[in-house]
Amino acid sequence: MNIPVFSTKYYNQLQDQVYECCEKTAAESMQDAAEEEKKLAIAEGRTKNGIPVNDVYVDASWCARSYGSNYKAASGTAAIIGRRTGKIIFLAVKNKYCLVCARAGNKNVAPKEHNCFKNFDGSSCSMEGQIIAEGFKLSISMYGIIYKRMIADGDASTYAKVLKENPYKDQNITVEKIECRNHILRNLCKKLRSLVSETKYPLAHRKTLTVVKIMSMRKAIVRSVIHHNKNRKDNAITILHSDIINSVVHAYGNHRMCQDYNCDKEKVYSDELKTIQNSTFLFRRNSIISNVAAKSRSLIENVNTNLVECFNNVIAKFIGGKRINFALKRGYQGRCNAAVVKFNEKSAISHVQNTLTKKNRPEMGLTVVVEKKREEAQKRKNNSERPVRKKIRKLTDAKQKQNDYGPASLDPDMSQSELEVAKEQFLKNLETLTADKDAIERNTILQRDSSEWLEIRKKSYYCL
Repeated sequence: MNIPVFSTKYYNQLQDQVYECCEKTAAESMQDAAEEEKKLAIAEGRTKNGIPVNDVYVDASWCARSYGSNYKAASGTAAIIGRRTGKIIFLAVKNKYCLVCARAGNKNVAPKEHNCFKNFDGSSCSMEGQIIAEGFKLSISMYGIIYKRMIADGDASTYAKVLKENPYKDQNITVEKIECRNHILRNLCKKLRSLVSETKYPLAHRKTLTVVKIMSMRKAIVRSVIHHNKNRKDNAITILHSDIINSVVHAYGNHRMCQDYNCDKEKVYSDELKTIQNSTFLFRRNSIISNVAAKSRSLIENVNTNLVECFNNVIAKFIGGKRINFALKRGYQGRCNAAVVKFNEKSAISHVQNTLTKKNRPEMGLTVVVEKKREEAQKRKNNSERPVRKKIRKLTDAKQKQNDYGPASLDPDMSQSELEVAKEQFLKNLETLTADKDAIERNTILQRDSSEWLEIRKKSYYCL
């Protein structure tokens, strides 16, 4: 058709215009959402020293999948979503890589003058806590809002960093955290399934903890949470704590201590627990349940982070399912802001178009970009039929311990009341473990060659 093809430089200029437009539109959308949150808080009378107080959802997303071990993403983003409106009111992106700077470094020359988007030097896991803490610190100066309670998962050390920053010390407000119910229960089932596969415990004991029993514990806990959330009493948290502890014996067929709201079976007794009585397997299982019971204050709120997970889903669509590397320059940041517009606004394209039309741009700029994308897609489709040798990625530091994300992430200290309850429950489990000393002596006669002896020694303050 004899249509001239524009250069890569011109294409990049058009792409930067689109990214800049998306970032500007996203900022306006978040400002409007914050104003809406502010008005709703004032209408409900939730203010502190004249400043509206809001609850928010927080979570993060990265440009690459980790698969639970490879926490090395070059870019990451975190969002704060208002609980009342369900819209994003804060988003920031952290980048550890800049293509121009990296190429100049490889050639041992100074990088040319450019717009560098590298703004982070820490670990990929620490991006979430850094961005969320930054969002809390800027909440008053940006929007005139206080984020009193944050609803988040327990997978990262975000809350510990927010407490360390203490963003509202002038207002004498300490940020509270409510953990996502779904994450707590998912981690419970995950740990119990992992316990079944630990070969240091006797096979006969591990066989007693079936998948049916694990799901029975979860269902009993969910029913108790729903009941106490609807019927709030002064001692509801304490009762919920007891119900969670009792979910173990409920799953093993002993329903004498069950309540009508979480169990509809007859109050019968089962001696199935006798097979694992006074064993390290029982102690470990009770410890896992006790950790869940210690989060009764969060569970009774019966909230989840599904809303912010949906936003992470939108980001994944805009970055090609995390299969394309957009973290070289501005691509990841621009696409995350485009995801904000898509999530907050019903007619996202119209909002972006309204912003674009206010600028001096080529009339057919967007059409050319779309056509270019189509050509690239067709080229990828044609190349997919040819065999391509995949590069082997060397994960040099993939196994390094992460303190910002995952099971080893840092948590703030318990309150004094929570600590006393946890201590009491631990000593009770320890007393049950060491009740039959004669049986322990027979089972641990090999000492260091006995897995049970090693397990008891970890949890006891004396040697048997």
